Amino acid sequence: RKFYHADPTKTIPLFGEKMETPCGPAAGPHTQLAQNIIAAYLTGSRFFEVKTVQILDGEDLPVSKPCIAAADECYNVEWSTELRVPQAYDEYVKAWFVLKLLSKEFELGDPNGFIFNMSVGYDLAGIQSPKIDRYINEMQNA
Repeated sequence: RKFYHADPTKTIPLFGEKMETPCGPAAGPHTQLAQNIIAAYLTGSRFFEVKTVQILDGEDLPVSKPCIAAADECYNVEWSTELRVPQAYDEYVKAWFVLKLLSKEFELGDPNGFIFNMSVGYDLAGIQSPKIDRYINEMQNA
């Protein structure tokens, strides 16, 4: 099977960066794992709204897991990533690295032709906490 190959003459500027398509998966459970981000890239996504992280994470979230019930109607009661903040960071760095590698080695597009958009929440105190501040700084410098 063939993967999506971007046209290098067609890019879209956003946030001081460029992306090869304005398409990408919405933030959700599927954007918290590297393999899902990679699969989205291979099928043409170039904008990735990664799953929200917050000061309450992992088992500390007061939400039953799994967070989605889809017997006949779908209900999503989660707040943010089911991973702990360092685990989420690791997944995003793995995905970022693999996308750079795939774009270059398989000539799928410019290694700088995709964007990861961070999502942090849910209040200013949480965003300014050492845990989330560290995450933001590490993501910017990954």
